[in-house]
Amino acid sequence: MATMTLFAPSAATTYSTRGATYTPNASGLITGVPTSGYDLPDLIADGCVVVSNAYKVGTPGPNVTAVEYGVGHDHTTVLTFGPGAVLPAIAGGAALQVGVLVYTLPPGAQWFTAAQINVGITQTQGNINASVPAVGVGSIIGAAALATLTGTKANILASVSAANCTGTPTVSTGQAAYAADVGGARTVYFNAAATWPAGGDAAAILTGTITLYWRTIS
Repeated sequence: MATMTLFAPSAATTYSTRGATYTPNASGLITGVPTSGYDLPDLIADGCVVVSNAYKVGTPGPNVTAVEYGVGHDHTTVLTFGPGAVLPAIAGGAALQVGVLVYTLPPGAQWFTAAQINVGITQTQGNINASVPAVGVGSIIGAAALATLTGTKANILASVSAANCTGTPTVSTGQAAYAADVGGARTVYFNAAATWPAGGDAAAILTGTITLYWRTIS
């Protein structure tokens, strides 16, 4: 039987449903809740929050971890950049898009409804400190000789100007209206673009999170 883990509003409260009684552990987690029957909706009605969703989830990109929230077809995927997460080499002295793979969707069809970034870019060579690149989330990697992000390079989260390239997080939330059709692109990229100063950066560091809100269609 498939089960889920929920976070309870109070670790000191016992929760009774139409099917069973659940006592949160010391961390406030209720484990082993069946995905079928009355228990799950009853606990959610009592304010408990699902903290894991293993139904048709995707795969995080290199140096990225994923935590999957939601129930069934409805997904909230929180992606966190870890050690080793860097932008591709920026030659500098010209306009250039760069991007990194952060998530690959599972087979089937999905619909993105919204996304949020809370991401910092940190230079490593002192050349791009003052740069404020356009940053966004798209289904295709940015790789053109352009200083902007449009179309598939930012169709999951429209581009905004980064705070800087010295580590200050850029926070942006927006609605998405992108469907990943069966047989179509299954990828999600964090992209950045600018007319970069001379010297560029060999491996600007990425930190922070990207949150994706999406729904499985098939």
